[in-house]
Amino acid sequence: MIKLDLDDMTGYINTVRCHPPGNRLPKRCARICAQFLHTDLMRLDVKVIIALGRTAAQAILDTDSLPPDWAGATYEVYSDLKKSVLVLVYHPAYILRRPALKPGWIECLRTAGGLVSQEVDDARLVGQDI
Repeated sequence: MIKLDLDDMTGYINTVRCHPPGNRLPKRCARICAQFLHTDLMRLDVKVIIALGRTAAQAILDTDSLPPDWAGATYEVYSDLKKSVLVLVYHPAYILRRPALKPGWIECLRTAGGLVSQEVDDARLVGQDI
């Protein structure tokens, strides 16, 4: 188990600012909100981004499709010349409907937690504020 004090190191950004009625997939809303998402990401100096769900992954990667095995994938993304590692994981609501996927989901979260932990260790080595 990875335990970190993340109070000052984490943030939460919604890909979609308002969910469409009828629990529809928010593709149109995600396109409308994309400018806000990218502005928020540029404002934050983050090293690791965890995209919870397909909609978030597609919005950050600016694509309409993902490969079939997208969950667990990592990408290097750049925002305003800052590099971050993007980890794609299933949305928690999806896991609640498909409990058989939970072990793989937990492993994805561990991978993301390990990346965060590594960034904290690297920052301490060079004397940066974290």
